[in-house]
Amino acid sequence: MAGSSPTLEIETAVSTTRHLQYIAGLDEAGRGALAGPVVAAAVILPIKDPDCLARLASVNDSKQLSAKKRESLFSRITEYALAYGIGSVPANIIDEIGIIPATKLAMKTAISQLTPAPEFLLVDGRLRLTT
Repeated sequence: MAGSSPTLEIETAVSTTRHLQYIAGLDEAGRGALAGPVVAAAVILPIKDPDCLARLASVNDSKQLSAKKRESLFSRITEYALAYGIGSVPANIIDEIGIIPATKLAMKTAISQLTPAPEFLLVDGRLRLTT
């Protein structure tokens, strides 16, 4: 929701009810571009660290942020992250396999870079991943 700040409400509920520690958030960018890659990022944050939420309060929809603000937030996110991964699929592969499979490939690549491995994934959007 535009203008809202992150709460980690879902992450906290999952962590508490399922007794999980490593919950990854996953999102993509570039699916609307006509020529260019689709990129996905996955991150595991220390959701029980009170400084984390305060320092990342301005994180929201990256598509609504300036390039300068995204770069600043990237630095903060990677500073606090327990793990993060980035996957990118170029336009020529998107043309070969289609945007949905390319998006899933970018997401799986991002997830594969996470150490520790996530115990649970929160995917922004409607795309479903299978392992």
